[in-house]
Amino acid sequence: MKFTVDRIENGIAVCEASEEENIIKKEFPTANIPFEIKEGTIFSVIEKDGISEFVLSESDVQDTVETKKRVRSKLNKLFNRKK
Repeated sequence: MKFTVDRIENGIAVCEASEEENIIKKEFPTANIPFEIKEGTIFSVIEKDGISEFVLSESDVQDTVETKKRVRSKLNKLFNRKK
C-alpha cells in the first residue's frame, strides 16, 4: 500500500493512504524506515506476517515529485503568484 507522509512528530511519521473512498492513517517510527523521508514523501509499505517492509521505488519518487508540482501549481493559482 502506498502512503504519503503527512507530518513527522517526535520521531513518528504520521502517514495517510487512500483505499477506495477511505483514508487510512498510520503511524510509523522514523527509525524503522530505511530511507530519508519528509512531509509529502510517498512510499510503499508491504505487510507480511505482522512485519512492515518499507519500500521507496523509483515510481514512488516520481509520484512525490509530480504531487509536489501539482500542489505548488494549485497554491500559486490560489494566491495568484507566478512560479
